[in-house]
Amino acid sequence: MLFRLSIGRRNNADPKWLLPMLCRRCGVKRRDIGNIKILDNETVVEIAKDAAEHFAANARRPDEENIRIQPY
Repeated sequence: MLFRLSIGRRNNADPKWLLPMLCRRCGVKRRDIGNIKILDNETVVEIAKDAAEHFAANARRPDEENIRIQPY
């Protein structure tokens, strides 16, 4: 399942910090995260089907990064 993040290349999005942030914030393992495509104004992340519901529920919680995560 695909999710959209409200941060992109213009905001210095980088997989090196996005991946750990997604694992921590959304309660998933690295193996649950597939392709990460960083565009100019947003990032699209692929989440394994069996982890997508858990990911989506945790993504709705606000955090200090102020990055919105929503289904694509």
